[in-house]
Amino acid sequence: MDICQHGKRVESKLFDMHENLKNERAQIGTTISNEILKCKLEVAEYKAKMEVASLNFEMQLQMQKNNSIQKRRSIGSP
Repeated sequence: MDICQHGKRVESKLFDMHENLKNERAQIGTTISNEILKCKLEVAEYKAKMEVASLNFEMQLQMQKNNSIQKRRSIGSP
């Protein structure tokens, strides 16, 4: 094998390695993007649950306040 053929084989192998690295980098980037999206969705779900819990608490507090007012009125009336 002459030096020219050997150089072409080395060049071909380097090109293949470069392509493999590009593909691996793309896969890693996709995996990271998917993980970031998953985390954002989890945070959004958590925020929604906390908002619902907050609204439920507020509603229960208002109901207790209303019940307390009604009890005071019924005690004060003859």
